[in-house]
Amino acid sequence: MDDQSASAEVPRAPAVAVVIAAYNEEMSLERCLDSVLQCTPPDAGFEVIVVDDGSSDRTAEIGRAIAQHDPRVRILSQANRGKGAAQNAGVRASTAPRILVTDADSMVPQDWIFKMSRNLDEADLVQGGCYPSSMDSALLRIQHAYCAARFGIRNRWTTPSVGANNGFRRRAWEQVGGFSEATKSPTADFRDRVG
Repeated sequence: MDDQSASAEVPRAPAVAVVIAAYNEEMSLERCLDSVLQCTPPDAGFEVIVVDDGSSDRTAEIGRAIAQHDPRVRILSQANRGKGAAQNAGVRASTAPRILVTDADSMVPQDWIFKMSRNLDEADLVQGGCYPSSMDSALLRIQHAYCAARFGIRNRWTTPSVGANNGFRRRAWEQVGGFSEATKSPTADFRDRVG
């Protein structure tokens, strides 16, 4: 064995996978991905899995164009089966022990992945606020305060359970059988089953 092969590092699996279910999000997907890709990574890095849930617009095309320029991004396509099915497909496509979920029409702050991942050191499920394009609004602060008071119990770090900002350990997802594919609110259902 020569010195080069002995010193070559084996690539590590990413510490975190960000899953984004997208259905007809051509107007917002690029902005969402830009915000996620600018996040400060945990030590072992992160990957982004966009699941195009049978869009009839340019969602998949936009995602593929971004993936060509950034190896952290993967695009999966499936027939339209709903948000829960798309999120399950994204989780299955990754081997990361920690999964973060955001919506394709949301933006996240630069420290989102780092903070959510760190909070998963202590909890199986972490929920945060909705991050729309205007991240510092009075309405958002009211939502945070309300949801922190309402859901900040039972060993959860949580603010709004809107589906736009959630994190969980893979083992918790496996234990409850993933997201429900038969409900209109897979996030709330998942939270209640994990909690």
